[in-house]
Amino acid sequence: MFKQKYLHILLILAIFISVLCSVALYKSIIFSKASILLRNHNIRNCFPNKCKFTSTFKAFVYPTKPGGTSFKHLLYGKEYFTKDPNKTCVFVYFFDKDIGDLRKLKYWGENGENHLIMNLDNQNMESFDLGVACIVQSTFSSGKFRPGFDFLSPFYNETFSDKIWKLLTPIFPLKRKWALSYVSISDNDLKESSVYQKNKENLCKLIKTWHNNPSKLRLGKILFDCPDSLLNRRMQPKEMQSHIFAESIFTIIVVPTDAVANTVFQRLVLNAIYNGAIPVLVSTGSKIENLPLQDYVAWNNIVVWISFADITDIPSRIQTFTEADIKQMKQDGRYSVEMLLSHKNSILACILEIINKRLHFPAIEFQESPSRKLFVRFPNRMEIDTDYKQPNALNYGRQSLAKMAIPPNTLSFSDPGLGIGKNWPNEKFTILIVTYHRENVLKQIITQYEGLPFVDRIVLVWNAQDIQVNKSLIPDIGIPIYVIGNGMNTLNNRFLPFDVIRTQAVFTVDDDITLNNGDILFAFRVWRENRDRIVGFPARHHTWNAQKKQWNYNGGYELGLSLTLTGATFLHKHYFYIYSYVMKSAIREFVHKKMNCEDLAMNMLVAHITKKSPIKASYPSTIVSQ
Repeated sequence: MFKQKYLHILLILAIFISVLCSVALYKSIIFSKASILLRNHNIRNCFPNKCKFTSTFKAFVYPTKPGGTSFKHLLYGKEYFTKDPNKTCVFVYFFDKDIGDLRKLKYWGENGENHLIMNLDNQNMESFDLGVACIVQSTFSSGKFRPGFDFLSPFYNETFSDKIWKLLTPIFPLKRKWALSYVSISDNDLKESSVYQKNKENLCKLIKTWHNNPSKLRLGKILFDCPDSLLNRRMQPKEMQSHIFAESIFTIIVVPTDAVANTVFQRLVLNAIYNGAIPVLVSTGSKIENLPLQDYVAWNNIVVWISFADITDIPSRIQTFTEADIKQMKQDGRYSVEMLLSHKNSILACILEIINKRLHFPAIEFQESPSRKLFVRFPNRMEIDTDYKQPNALNYGRQSLAKMAIPPNTLSFSDPGLGIGKNWPNEKFTILIVTYHRENVLKQIITQYEGLPFVDRIVLVWNAQDIQVNKSLIPDIGIPIYVIGNGMNTLNNRFLPFDVIRTQAVFTVDDDITLNNGDILFAFRVWRENRDRIVGFPARHHTWNAQKKQWNYNGGYELGLSLTLTGATFLHKHYFYIYSYVMKSAIREFVHKKMNCEDLAMNMLVAHITKKSPIKASYPSTIVSQ
């Protein structure tokens, strides 16, 4: 009896020890798996299961506490998000240390696979088990950053991001008080080795030499702030830095050995760009991963990299930059900090695009604006629209936020497939008319386009929400006419990328304008050879009246032009996406409120993207306003 009881106890102990060993082995396997994944630094290690090439790239954002981050269906016009966790590729969590343990996240799993932790506030995460999740934050402890896996984000300030466009220093004029400046970082901030400090001392000595012999270098005035400079005594450090940057063309910034762990360095680089200065980064090597969104932002087009071994070449190096080069670098830097690095939405959009690209998913396209068809007038004996295939079709929603211009390969007027000397294949355009209470002239306006070749469709946007469409006013002119509504009376409807628009060329015209068809065809031909520019008829010119101290704005055609009004203009549909989804919402709100200025907004937008002026197609004597 005693022996049998003893055997039972031994059996229970054996089972208990076996369970403990199994648990330990399981934890060991999980820990080893996570360790291996972390060592490999491969983005596939974080997204091994749910992200399949055959599926659609989607993100699921964890709900936040009231008043926290929320995202709609679209982000900058692209359909990134899903509310179904079973259809997602990546789970996005905006870090809040109050959660206590990330394993509380509903879909965390064993070790955080398929998770992206957005720590934009740079909260302390040292005590958290992060598993194999990708981390997004502005600085990492020494040795913790995993290139190609984690993401270095810019310093984020929610209050600052909402009004950054008001706070940035103008980049013009290009010539400033100081051709070159240097703002040193205190030794306490750097915490660097003696070798690094020696390099810094040598740099200071060299800059002093340049400062004392500016004419010999043919460089211009040089300002330096080395440890023995009196500059710190005249101004607070932060104010001093911004003041110096705002008056400098180039500014030298020393890159710490572990830049991703150095908050001062990151802030200096961004502060220089905020104030329109071009950073000259002096380091032991050119490491793009030391800068925010390292594999997305084209930092080589924004900063100048110099090795410590080549610091004597700094003057000759910056002299090679022409005014056009300087302007382009300043503009690239300004666009990056304003559009990509200052908003929570844009930072997340950039990172999702990076992950999408690293995983080799098809690029995410802009979503077309759904049109509510109120009425469709098909030509006689035509029940449905004929198919139309756009020549040299452009997936014009595939552009990243970093590049808003139309891809160069789609702007060519020649088609290599047709052979030398052959014409571009037949191409059509869409006539887009936004109408509001113009019933008395609407039929006449539409009828003028009868017999006009190369028209795919006429899209009539019915802005009058208070009356129904009078079908008798929509004549049969041999072209399909789509009358659509958007539920809102706004001039922004003129530039919505409606899904009924199948062509790249869109001719936007007012609902009271009469034009000669020959002039329209001429403008269409001009546009085909200048596909990234605005081509139109009515033009405006502005000049500064020094005596009256005011702007003159008129339509004097002998004076040239500043813009073309969008009341009779050819545009590429690509710009409709940028206007509606990417351009600052404050501009669209202003247009809606004032019921005006949409032509100013579109002209400035296209000029900003292309750095090209609009084209006036012909002398507009044929334009008649009803």
